[in-house]
Amino acid sequence: ADLSDTLGSLKDNGITNKSIKEDAAHLSELYTAIQTAKTNLRAFVDTVENVEDSYKRSQEIAKKGAQLLQTLRDAVDEAERRVGYQYWELASYDELLLTT
Repeated sequence: ADLSDTLGSLKDNGITNKSIKEDAAHLSELYTAIQTAKTNLRAFVDTVENVEDSYKRSQEIAKKGAQLLQTLRDAVDEAERRVGYQYWELASYDELLLTT
């Protein structure tokens, strides 16, 4: 909703730059992709926790879980690249890896 509000504010104030609109639309798509990936991952975790056979559970996690995590990570990585550092409240990978 925040991105939609921002796009509306830009339009209301006469700012109609195509690049800004495209960037805001792309961020909105990324936000949706992140939320969808998070929901899918949560549903998978809830399902796989009920698998009694530890071998089958680990196989599912290794295959489908890894795919779901990669989908989420790809969207988050793209969002991190597009959002200004001062607006990115989460630790970046560099910060996580290089901070002791």
